[in-house]
Amino acid sequence: MERHEFLARGCLWCSALLLVLGTGIAPCRSEPIVLNLTGFPRTGYSLAIGVGTPPQQLRVVLDTGSSNYALATYATTYQDDYFDTSKSETYDETTTEFGVTYLIGYWRAYLATDTLHIAHLPPRTVQMGAIYATSKFFHEGADYQGILGLAYPSIASPSSAVTPVFDSLVQTGAVSSDVFSMQLCGPVDKGPNLNIHKGGKFVVDGISSSLYTGNILYTPIQRTGFYEVAVSRVELNGVSLGFDCKDYNTPKAVVDSATSVLAFPKKIYNKVLSGIMTYVAENLDSSISCGGSGFWSQSDASACCILPSQTDKLFRGFPTITVTLPLNDESHREFVLSVPAQLYLQTVKSDQLDCFTFYIISSDVGTILGVALMEGYYVVFDREEGQIGFAASTCEVRDPAFQKPTIVGPTRARSNASCMYNTNTSSHSSRWIAIAASVGAGVVGFGVALAVWGLRRMGRIRRTAGQGAGDGRLVSQATHSRQAVRAVAHVVAAPVNAAPDVSGALEACGDDEETTTANTALLSNL
Repeated sequence: MERHEFLARGCLWCSALLLVLGTGIAPCRSEPIVLNLTGFPRTGYSLAIGVGTPPQQLRVVLDTGSSNYALATYATTYQDDYFDTSKSETYDETTTEFGVTYLIGYWRAYLATDTLHIAHLPPRTVQMGAIYATSKFFHEGADYQGILGLAYPSIASPSSAVTPVFDSLVQTGAVSSDVFSMQLCGPVDKGPNLNIHKGGKFVVDGISSSLYTGNILYTPIQRTGFYEVAVSRVELNGVSLGFDCKDYNTPKAVVDSATSVLAFPKKIYNKVLSGIMTYVAENLDSSISCGGSGFWSQSDASACCILPSQTDKLFRGFPTITVTLPLNDESHREFVLSVPAQLYLQTVKSDQLDCFTFYIISSDVGTILGVALMEGYYVVFDREEGQIGFAASTCEVRDPAFQKPTIVGPTRARSNASCMYNTNTSSHSSRWIAIAASVGAGVVGFGVALAVWGLRRMGRIRRTAGQGAGDGRLVSQATHSRQAVRAVAHVVAAPVNAAPDVSGALEACGDDEETTTANTALLSNL
């Protein structure tokens, strides 16, 4: 029996813990807590929570690629539900403003505290972001009003002094082990308006043996902050791409539950794409027409739509990708995760047809093992032992045409060389450029910030719901400039392993007409 399974099934301190009342310490459990997750394509998987006093029922995306817990405090274009701070007796807002930027989209918020309610756990006061402005964070079909980051405190904003929710649960004894896990099952049914509903499980305080079969194979967490792993090899239908393994991990490779896609550094992505396109040209049944430029660039308008009876032909026309990871021991062994076509061809809205989009992208921030891989496995984030585990999932196979993802190993590693990326001279140069930029921006922005402070003192700046696509805006354009200055400073203060090159910022953030100045300084959260 594995250590965490033992801890989950029995507790030596039951009698002592049950005597502790009113402290937020959870009573001993014989089983871990298993919570339901739901979602839609491109939205991640969300958890039901209660916020404030009395509790307001909302949903948050679970994100292993960030550390902050934050909620929208206004109605957006795509969401009528939000956290109404005026209706909570326990809400306490500070004057500290900060923001977090993701691979796509960002939000800005005030640092605040309020009570958080999660099923089967004692309510607690936690730090949160009260979101007042966003861009491309909420979108059509989203069933969430915020985000709950599960990564380490070192990448929390505005500083590592902010305690992430899961860390709070561990530190206060609400859970007895520093371990959580996820079973993401992908589409489970087709709901109203032809939306594809996803389902899954979030497990805290142990491991649920009902959610996996076989053994859990662990790979070490190489660096904390994000959940960084070392990818040893990537193959297409058993054929290696031929790169040095460090290329897969430059500047990092992370396991991220809120990124829908499988992402690779540009030169690796180009070879993966070329290999898949060649394979499809040679193997896809001629009765299926897929593969236009829009399809490969993840455009919903160019989704590959087929009759349900053609699903098997579609999947057989695409290759299986495999990702190899080192085993967490001293034996120089490794294991292989397969990513068959049904994982990286994601189902989107459909009528009489089944429609799929291509979920592999190029990344400026390294390799991202996102939902497109995680939906194949039961994934364990074991922070106690510094490792991430993968096992065969018990998710129901929805279509006989779906190839079951497989985990093979452990086997002897082909090479004993280290695959981790080490910061080189050029990355140090980039950091000095960022520092110089922050100093220059600080000189220019000091007067702007002072003016904004004066305006706020006179009550002339107000929070308001924006006119853009789901955005809340600040009335004063000067505030955008101030946020840009703060964002650059935040980049400089970030851990070395958390800051990609500044040159990738513009592409990662995209263009937003009203926030171009801020976007030049904001980097992907990865």
